[in-house]
Amino acid sequence: MRSSNLGDFTTSVALAVTLIFLIVWGYRMWWQRRPTRDRALSFGRPIPRGAWRQVPLPVLLPLALVVAAVGWAVPLLGVSLVGFLIVDVVLGVLARRRRVAGSMD
Repeated sequence: MRSSNLGDFTTSVALAVTLIFLIVWGYRMWWQRRPTRDRALSFGRPIPRGAWRQVPLPVLLPLALVVAAVGWAVPLLGVSLVGFLIVDVVLGVLARRRRVAGSMD
């Protein structure tokens, strides 16, 4: 192997190992916080729905601009993020409707 090929190979291997590590680490974190019947066994509590409403506007606006810029620069990430936000909003609306309908009974 020539030195440039060795450098490319080493970089590719390091990137692949890092990606595998991050995937395994993500699944491990999910497994520790997964929903179970016995919440005493789970690790930590999820952030409550609507927590973004408590973030000060001077912090929230630059954060939204950074997220929008990253979504524009990396279109596949932006599309998946928008899809995730749509699903999250729909689930929140459905949960709110169920609570309101349950309180009327």
